[in-house]
Amino acid sequence: MEIKEERKPNRLIHEKPPYLLQHAYNPIDWYSWGSEAFEKAKWENKPIFLSVGYSTCHWCHVPKIHLLKQGFYLRNIAIAVERKKSIRLAPAIKTAAAVDE
Repeated sequence: MEIKEERKPNRLIHEKPPYLLQHAYNPIDWYSWGSEAFEKAKWENKPIFLSVGYSTCHWCHVPKIHLLKQGFYLRNIAIAVERKKSIRLAPAIKTAAAVDE
């Protein structure tokens, strides 16, 4: 008899875009784009890992598997963004990247 472990959903379970919902049961503590994620990163003094993708993109999901195995997400605040929304966020992402330089 196989015992299946029930996974609890993360906060992406409340999102609408399919790309975010696909990650709602990941063991990664995902945030969507917003003040909650940025406040947590600031409070914990951690960098942000930004994942931009869409639901039908195979390669949008592959890096997460490898990074999860390395414990990468324990050292960062992980934010997932659906590709369509990222177009509107492009100026903010560019500004954030410039601050890090």
